[in-house]
Amino acid sequence: MQLKLSDNIKKYRKKMDLTQEGLADALGVTVGAVSKWENGNNVPDVMTMMELADFFSISMDELLGFSLSSKKIDDMCNEIDILARHHQFDEAIRISKDAMVRYPYTFKVLCASADIYYYKFLEGKEKKDSEEAIGIFEKALNCISQSEEKEMMEYIIKIKMAYLQSFMDRPEMMEENVKKAFELAIRFDEAGIGENIFTGVKYNYCRKEKIKAYDTTGTKAIDSIGKMIEKKLEDTSGKNKEKIQRVLDSWERLCAARAII
Repeated sequence: MQLKLSDNIKKYRKKMDLTQEGLADALGVTVGAVSKWENGNNVPDVMTMMELADFFSISMDELLGFSLSSKKIDDMCNEIDILARHHQFDEAIRISKDAMVRYPYTFKVLCASADIYYYKFLEGKEKKDSEEAIGIFEKALNCISQSEEKEMMEYIIKIKMAYLQSFMDRPEMMEENVKKAFELAIRFDEAGIGENIFTGVKYNYCRKEKIKAYDTTGTKAIDSIGKMIEKKLEDTSGKNKEKIQRVLDSWERLCAARAII
């Protein structure tokens, strides 16, 4: 399999509107080093290649020029998702760790991996799982441009992060994530994006007894997100209900303020 490292360094550098000098400054190397990489006269060491992949927000495979098998990634993410939803967390985490080593900057892999800890936290309420989920969700947001549904995925991630922050009694962080999701929804609706992507959106909720799928159909992003939070509240019981109620209250306050304006 032919590697295209030199071509890819040049391609992704230009995609970021950087000169060779700009890339050299960003990485702390000489312009001559960058020139040699792009001419194929030299290759960066492994650590520098990892820095390059991180800087370009791509996987190592993409940087090296390996042809990524989207089917393989999809199959891996589906397996992780099924295991997580059926509470086989240890096995799901094992597979996801391998996936993140191979594809550390691939959006689908990061989302699937974050969801493991998200579901695991909702079941066990262990702080370390919440922190792990939030950390991986934040990495996924940095790679969201890879998603064909980036508008929808961004607001979903923000709401999930808001749930986690609420459960961890971090109201300011929770409110910030809700606010960002709200601003995204407003922007989508004003641009007419919601009419195309928010109709028929499915929201999955993983309970210990079974997995539920709800239709959050709404012609607008605002409608879909509101219904999603309401469904989450409906299927939450005990003290946990108070945590979800906080998210819904925050959302409704923003909606009310928008209506007043």
